[in-house]
Amino acid sequence: RTGSSNDGHHDNGSYKVKQGDCVICDKENKKTIESLTIQYFPSGKNSKYQTKENVCGADSYPPSTTLTFHTKTSKVTYSVEKDSGQAIVVPGPFAADTEVEIAGFGKSCYIHTSCSQPLVAGDFLGPFKILAATPGKCDSRASGISPSRLPVPTGGS
Repeated sequence: RTGSSNDGHHDNGSYKVKQGDCVICDKENKKTIESLTIQYFPSGKNSKYQTKENVCGADSYPPSTTLTFHTKTSKVTYSVEKDSGQAIVVPGPFAADTEVEIAGFGKSCYIHTSCSQPLVAGDFLGPFKILAATPGKCDSRASGISPSRLPVPTGGS
């Protein structure tokens, strides 16, 4: 998305971070993310903040699926049931881009986790709603999120 300087968008297509947004990290506030808390929604949406080509956007995703997150040191797999709305806590450490395989979708999605692009609580990256991260003010402990999915490790990569 593009727009003029007064409509809330940068010229590069990303939404300007505004007061009240819970910024997990960005270029001015880089940090090592220890864990990322997300929700999966089959009706994906475009990110307001991340503009990388391989970030998934508005699309229809499988209602029930298996998600495999490729972190810096391992693969972590979760099963997602239709309309569960449950929080998923993905343990790090994370590479610059975290690949997520979505069974039945046909391609991987990526979450930019190096903080060179804003990672903001409430933003969607395709089927993933970013809820929180640790450490940070958007920390899942601070927001009262009680994760109900535990990772099933599938081995190192």
